[in-house]
Amino acid sequence: MNIALDLGPNLSPDPALQMRLRVPALSDTELFEICQRNKDWRFEREPSGELLIRPFLGTVAGLQMAELTLQIGNWTKTHGGGLTFGPGTGMRLPNGAVRSPSASWLSLPRWQALKSEQRGGFLPVCADFVTEIVSPFDDRSELLDKMLEYRENGARLAWLIDPARRTVDVFRPREAVRTLSEITHLMERQDEAAVLPGFVLDLRRLWNAGQ
Repeated sequence: MNIALDLGPNLSPDPALQMRLRVPALSDTELFEICQRNKDWRFEREPSGELLIRPFLGTVAGLQMAELTLQIGNWTKTHGGGLTFGPGTGMRLPNGAVRSPSASWLSLPRWQALKSEQRGGFLPVCADFVTEIVSPFDDRSELLDKMLEYRENGARLAWLIDPARRTVDVFRPREAVRTLSEITHLMERQDEAAVLPGFVLDLRRLWNAGQ
């Protein structure tokens, strides 16, 4: 099967626009080629096979995601042990969905276990740590479902960061979801369940992005 999808330059990439497209079953290779052909758009695949298509981020959301990725990346450089991925990195989950979180982190042993041909397309596993930032154009309830999906498909830690509400929802396997409000720093736990031990996210840089 050969599917060519070209959204073209005449369809305005308004950040508020979102499309869902039902297509015949796409292989990861075919979906990856579609993503490369339409670089002004972000694609995710639902477990059902339906494609969720959105434009690039708005400016403030882009600043927030860049800051988030930078802070995780700086921690990774200092502590080692893994790789940081920014927005736009496709990640295929065990349930068949392809997601593109705001930022994610994968432990080095899991990365090294991948074959060389698995490293060029979508990340073929769920990252250990996944974060999503709620933009003004996102449906918060959909993102909450997505965080549960990450947890059910292998994420050991997931944060849903909502700058408008100044809240962070924390997801861990076999634990109730915790909602933290009006905090300026978010510190990873220090026990044996820590995924990023010692990492502290300075939320002020996200809350005040663009100001």
